[in-house]
Amino acid sequence: MKTLKSFSSSSSSIISITLVVVITLSLSHDPVVVNGSTAGGDDALDFNRWYEHIVNGLLSGSNRTLLVHCGRKGKDFGDQIVNVRMEFTWSFKDVFGKKVYWCYLRKANSEHATFNVYWKESDYHTWLGYRCKWKHCIWIAKDDGIYIKNIPENIDELVHHWEK
Repeated sequence: MKTLKSFSSSSSSIISITLVVVITLSLSHDPVVVNGSTAGGDDALDFNRWYEHIVNGLLSGSNRTLLVHCGRKGKDFGDQIVNVRMEFTWSFKDVFGKKVYWCYLRKANSEHATFNVYWKESDYHTWLGYRCKWKHCIWIAKDDGIYIKNIPENIDELVHHWEK
């Protein structure tokens, strides 16, 4: 009987350690998908998970691919080539509100733009959170500049012009 009690106690410890490791890994994982979207699933209860979408909305034709290079301090996604009507997407958790993600986009004609795509906002300033509906930030590269999809109002808002 004493052995059984000792075994169940050590099993509980192993389960507790395993849960801590799994939770820690899930908080730090930043999956990247090119020219597709992140795996589905019900994220309605996952309040801290954000999804970034960089969409190539350039007009169809030759030389309409988009170079996308995004990252944050300590995490660089590298150069990605995104075809017309496709997207570069990633998701992340910002439990402590310290992450800032940025992107550099360049068209085939060398016009480019660098801008932040995610930052922690205060309770009183929710420009990004409102437009992204506190979950999905959709940035669209169009011929005249970079737009953000204002999800609640269902409009695209010009935020950045291309630089030469």
